[in-house]
Amino acid sequence: MGLRMRPRNEKFFTLFSEADSNIVESAALLREFVAAPHERWAEPAKRMHDTEHAGDDTT
Repeated sequence: MGLRMRPRNEKFFTLFSEADSNIVESAALLREFVAAPHERWAEPAKRMHDTEHAGDDTT
């Protein structure tokens, strides 16, 4: 038997929309982090940390 999720209100879709924006930003930051030389990792790492916490706040 499969698990079925049924949204009960609009808040359900709002959370997906907010999480979507956070995922896109996180992926862009990860790409920037990987492409940067080691000595420039501190700034993208801090932004990744902040984005992670923003995602936690969303959920």
